[in-house]
Amino acid sequence: MRLIEGNGTPLYFRGEMEPVVRWLQAQPHKVLNAYPSLWVTFAWALFIAGQSKQVSAKLLAAEAALGHAPITSSTPDLYGQIATLWSWSAVSQHNIDVIHSQATRALELLSADNQPARTAAHCALGVVLLFRNERAGARRAFSEVVTTGQSNGNMMFTVAASIALAGIEASDNQLRSAADTYRRALQMITDPDHLIGCEAHLGLARILYEWNELDEAEFHALKSSKLAARSESENGLGGDVLRARMMLAREDNDSAVSLLAQASVAAKTKLFTGRMQEIAEVQVVEMLRRGEVSGAAYLATQQKLPLAQAKAFLAQGNGSAAFSIIDAHRRAMVEKGYPNEVLKALVTQVMTLAALDRRTEAIQVLNEALVLAEPGEYIRIFVDEGIVMAKLLAEAASQAIKPDYVAKLLSVFALQEPMKQSEITRAAPQFSAPTVESYSPRELEILHLMQQGRSNQEISERLFLSLSTVKWHNQNIFGKLQVQRRTEAVARAMELKLFTA
Repeated sequence: MRLIEGNGTPLYFRGEMEPVVRWLQAQPHKVLNAYPSLWVTFAWALFIAGQSKQVSAKLLAAEAALGHAPITSSTPDLYGQIATLWSWSAVSQHNIDVIHSQATRALELLSADNQPARTAAHCALGVVLLFRNERAGARRAFSEVVTTGQSNGNMMFTVAASIALAGIEASDNQLRSAADTYRRALQMITDPDHLIGCEAHLGLARILYEWNELDEAEFHALKSSKLAARSESENGLGGDVLRARMMLAREDNDSAVSLLAQASVAAKTKLFTGRMQEIAEVQVVEMLRRGEVSGAAYLATQQKLPLAQAKAFLAQGNGSAAFSIIDAHRRAMVEKGYPNEVLKALVTQVMTLAALDRRTEAIQVLNEALVLAEPGEYIRIFVDEGIVMAKLLAEAASQAIKPDYVAKLLSVFALQEPMKQSEITRAAPQFSAPTVESYSPRELEILHLMQQGRSNQEISERLFLSLSTVKWHNQNIFGKLQVQRRTEAVARAMELKLFTA
């Protein structure tokens, strides 16, 4: 038992669970009942090994054994460890109240010397903050867990907190930082086949896919699926769904359909309800490609997928309904503070506006999406929308909107769809004398203020716009007039008689 306890940091917190589990499985129940701490150790080892369904029975046995054992100085700490494990058992059910109450109780009972277990309890409280969408607090909590976990040798929860941090970074569109955090987490895992790496491989695979690094993304997605297959984790299905998206990107539709069908059956059989929407989202995309519009619309509605519903409405020719859904969803995501979901909504809104032939608005919203996407170096979120998005990006390029980033995106389109490159190029309108109708009322207003010699700051204050918004309008105006400076813009506008409109 002293070997398992490992001089203050038990072996299972270092990732060495299998020898612990084997030894405890060999012990008769009367021995485990005589030493309740063995039941607690058993529960820890099974939990960290990914065998979470067996943990509850061990915790109940530990509580029963403690009820018949004499109270000692270590009894409160054992109850604290049990409470910590109960809190983590509630994580998969998203039961915030149980997680919070048990983790709080754990910190009251755990010995001050039991830093590894206290680290696990603090990590559970970080999960509570994450589930409540208190993202700043969750970031702080997980960062503290990483620091304390590294100092006390609790590698398992240091990795878990790092993975959670990476997830927050990714959802904030900070893909480069998230990828680095996922990679650091994987480096901390001494055994490459350890189950805790499952989620890190999946998160990294998603980012690599977004960067269009499909081969490396596939490697990590497969690794995640294989690790998850050895545990009771839903993450394996996440890997399968991502691989299906890659198959669609490579136009291997039949393989994608087969893999998605298998994932759907597995999710229903194992009651992995959290993955059903993720699977359905990709199924809708595939069905729309095949022209199975009614089936796609039904699935999107059944699974309550606003982005997919909007796409299905577009395919049915009901652009107004699509716009209504996506606009409401975008506003909700902005209010909740989900930057990645806002970006997805913006991209879908661009496609909706284009379908409604509201081209000017589509380019304006596309600019918003590009502003959000460029720091994270997003690629696939645009490329997966196909030739219509390519044409819109070509039009954005003609207006000098995010020129370097747009050029990079168009180069990916050129590689992916070389036969359509001439069509994309033709989509970029050649300059001709623009009429007043080419400009939004706001752009004309800003042009008038430019003519008056107003600075960007003065225009910002006059029109109650942020400075960045004024600069964005300036770039749109310069692009339409094909000029580089304000003075040139005013001169060109006068030449075209825009100020007399």
